[in-house]
Amino acid sequence: TPSAYADSNVLHRPVESATRSGHWTFVYLSSILQRHQIVVAATGVFMNVDQQFQHDLSHRLRLLDVLDRITQVNLSSESMEDVMRGVLDLVLEVFKADRAWFLYPCDPDAPSWGVPMERSRPEWPGLSALGADIPMDSEAAGIFREMLSTNGLIQYGPDASHPVPLILEQFSVKSQLMIALRPKIGKAWVFGLHHCANLVMHDAGDLHLFTAIAQRISDSLSSLISIRQSRESEAFLREIIDTIPMSLFIKDTSSRITLMNRACEEQWGM
Repeated sequence: TPSAYADSNVLHRPVESATRSGHWTFVYLSSILQRHQIVVAATGVFMNVDQQFQHDLSHRLRLLDVLDRITQVNLSSESMEDVMRGVLDLVLEVFKADRAWFLYPCDPDAPSWGVPMERSRPEWPGLSALGADIPMDSEAAGIFREMLSTNGLIQYGPDASHPVPLILEQFSVKSQLMIALRPKIGKAWVFGLHHCANLVMHDAGDLHLFTAIAQRISDSLSSLISIRQSRESEAFLREIIDTIPMSLFIKDTSSRITLMNRACEEQWGM
């Protein structure tokens, strides 16, 4: 009934089921659920697939699901920090990692670098917990140069082409992924995750997913940095206006006062 649909939620999820032939039937199910989880309508796409196609389709569905969840984080967040925090929490979950973080700046010529945002399991606090930037040294500068010259991510671990950097030994890092983020505004960042409890070497599917997440984050960073800079410019302009000793106010096209400096407020007792 119309009233039942009014209180419903739409759910999109991939579903897998095995057939008697040993092949798999994939369903991308869109279900309309009532408030008490009773299905009242459902649509789906069904197909018989071989093992390779099953693997490829499963990866694509996983990728779409993760990117959609990142979009939801962007839509539900009110600040750049909220977006970054939400994305890192998602990365911890998806990759079963122990620590995920953003490093800034990825600049070998900078005097120092830090981790402005980090999310970790309670037993594995990282560099952000120290609350201070790290002076640049030759090892970090070398890593940043390689990150900026690499068109993609780098996997670190004993079985990878890159061993875990010495600077991370104090944080019990057994393996890590890192990739440079290049927003359109400002310097490059680094997006990374750590495995500390166990050594994890990610397969090609995980590496592709991590790269896709990084690209989505780079796009979001450009917008978020632009918004932050605009707000900071507005706040700076307001501070300058408030220092002017004469009364000053600004009206919009409807003659409504949209801004009034401190001298004007004091003059009019507002």
